Amino acid sequence: MMTMQQVGEVIQSGTGSFVAQSYSVNEAPPFGSLVRARLEGQETTIYGVVSKIETSPLDPSRRPVARGQEAGSLAEIYQDHPQLKELFRTEFTATVVGHARDGSLYHHLPPLPPEIHQLVYSCADEEVAAFTRGFGFLPLLLAGQGTIYSTVGGPASFYPDAAQFVDDYTARYGDVPLPYAAQAYDATGICLEAIKAAVEDSGGELPVRQKVASTVRGTAEYPGITGALTFNARGDLKTAKYFMIRVVSADPKKWHANKIEYTLDFTLPAR
Repeated sequence: MMTMQQVGEVIQSGTGSFVAQSYSVNEAPPFGSLVRARLEGQETTIYGVVSKIETSPLDPSRRPVARGQEAGSLAEIYQDHPQLKELFRTEFTATVVGHARDGSLYHHLPPLPPEIHQLVYSCADEEVAAFTRGFGFLPLLLAGQGTIYSTVGGPASFYPDAAQFVDDYTARYGDVPLPYAAQAYDATGICLEAIKAAVEDSGGELPVRQKVASTVRGTAEYPGITGALTFNARGDLKTAKYFMIRVVSADPKKWHANKIEYTLDFTLPAR
């Protein structure tokens, strides 16, 4: 079941991006995450990727001053000065990357931008998976040259063990591997190994789908070209690597040239 969280309200709107104000200071949807807003009366949902987060004074003529000389934490500062939460606002900008209408998903700009004061929601995992199933949204995202976005689909060139894969792919298709190509190669290998193991465990009989799925979840230290891969009980990677990538060209064919600013490793919850 999809769950969405209301994260803000549109305060500036355009066809290519919109700005929303968060309801609490210093709180916003994560940088690089997918958010959504409605287009009233047209049954249209507009999707955007959070590309900027900013906290600033409500009155731009009054700059913040240091207040924590005797405080031990940020929480203490706000506890001692409760008025601070009323003096600042946190805003985030979402780059529009597509829209949905009448049950169909479109990776191009909507006919109109979201209205001012329209509510903004974070997207549930299922909705993110459905939206990113294809890469038609990349031209809109890449048009924002200089934008930094987050992804788990790092370029194949990042992984030392994928060098031969990159060479073979380029020789076969005349271009560098597409996004998620290296990950798809590993995923295929894991599935084939799981099917083989499930068949052997079933005495050579054709295994049921549940058996193969449980075998995949039991994968540990699979020697993939993207690294040693281990899954948790949910079927997610035990440790996931996130890439923060800066767009250097609006040309989708130059996706591989985007610059990796840094990477983050997260241990995901098993349940």
